[in-house]
Amino acid sequence: MLQVRLLVVEDDPNDEALTLRALRAFGPTVSVSVVRDGAHALRVLGLNGAEANVDLPEIMILDLKIPLIGGHELLKAVKADEHTRQIKIVVLSSSDEDSDVSRSLELGAISHVRKPLEFDEYMSVVSDVIGNMLAEHQQNLPD
Repeated sequence: MLQVRLLVVEDDPNDEALTLRALRAFGPTVSVSVVRDGAHALRVLGLNGAEANVDLPEIMILDLKIPLIGGHELLKAVKADEHTRQIKIVVLSSSDEDSDVSRSLELGAISHVRKPLEFDEYMSVVSDVIGNMLAEHQQNLPD
């Protein structure tokens, strides 16, 4: 089984820790990098004049309320670039406002999931969403 590269864009240390804890369940099948703001994410992805990263992530978990460059602006930039548009993006946000959800999906996110407040539910949501994406990713790999 190939390792899937995953980028977490999250500025809240508590949410980052919960997300990473949930992702540990996938063991070595997932390689996780974390950035804490939109500008850093653009640099890692080789956007806005930054040198392109050879190992782009296949999946991104994106919080909307991040510093410097907001989540929707980052999502728009990723999906507008030919080198990064194939990245599957899940928005994991405290917002479940209809306008935020519809904007995320319009800009190309695979899904927009509200961050659960309860620990067990948070772990379950992250595990389910990423587990489904990993299964789909593995199915789409060439034989």
